[in-house]
Amino acid sequence: MEETLSENIPEAFKANTGFDCQWIDKRGQTGPFLELTINGKSLRFRADVKKRVQHVPIGRAEGFFPLILLAQQIPPAIRQGLRENRIAYIEESGNAYINHNGVFVWIEGMKALTVKKETGNRAFTKTGLKVLFQLWQNPELVNEPQRIIAEKTGVALGNIPQVIEGLTKLKFLLPYTKGKYIWDNRKGLLDKFIENYELVLKPKLALGRYTCKSDWRTLPLKATTVWGGEPAGELLTNYLRAEKLTLYTKESRNELIRNYRIVPDAKGEIYVYEAFWEVEQFKTAPPLIVYADLVLEGGKRNTETAQMIYHEFIEPNL
Repeated sequence: MEETLSENIPEAFKANTGFDCQWIDKRGQTGPFLELTINGKSLRFRADVKKRVQHVPIGRAEGFFPLILLAQQIPPAIRQGLRENRIAYIEESGNAYINHNGVFVWIEGMKALTVKKETGNRAFTKTGLKVLFQLWQNPELVNEPQRIIAEKTGVALGNIPQVIEGLTKLKFLLPYTKGKYIWDNRKGLLDKFIENYELVLKPKLALGRYTCKSDWRTLPLKATTVWGGEPAGELLTNYLRAEKLTLYTKESRNELIRNYRIVPDAKGEIYVYEAFWEVEQFKTAPPLIVYADLVLEGGKRNTETAQMIYHEFIEPNL
């Protein structure tokens, strides 16, 4: 897929703009590199080729050359977030944004191409993502007996070898002795988790929307209910002012209504999801979930808050 995109996307850019776009070899540098020639000016970017971009890149060391994302599809909200952060991109459809070294190109409105759902890797199914979440929280868990992994993650034992095989196939896990593994490219794995969390797992966790007449900060949350997304970002950083509210819970609908006096409302400001982990942290979901919520929600303030959470809670564990 990436090889095809690497050919199609530069061609789409040339066809829509008339500007030259080609791959170049920079020996001794981490690539690949893309060179654009626009109005006689040459611009070189370090390229990241993806099937689909699900969030604005955070925590990337971009080196000397600026980053450009090449993707089959980028959702409109993510394209906006990329522009707000002045990150260049080109879609296979021809949508593009470059704002670098005095050159400005912005193409919108090109029809998105159909994206086929990725299949075949059990690490990124609904069950696989639950296992992966626990393995991310506790990297040494992968080398425990598979029975222990199943008990910790709350999934059937037969799923564990399939998840490990999937992670090994993508080289996120590297075998070094019989039944033992070491992790590799955990930043890439984080991106993959977030992409599939939005597409595969999070929609299946949705329990509905609610509205609340009181300030969300005053809600007396029980031990089995925690804030995610923007409220958790505000609580963890004291930087964001939450507007869209996200709750993760193990409580029933009736318990939510009774305990917090929130009312079911199809247009409500509170989005409620099932907590698929053993809730232990007071008031907020684990930082990995909060980070994922914020980067998927997008927007400048959310992205900046996610950056703070990334550096404090995520990056030390990469």
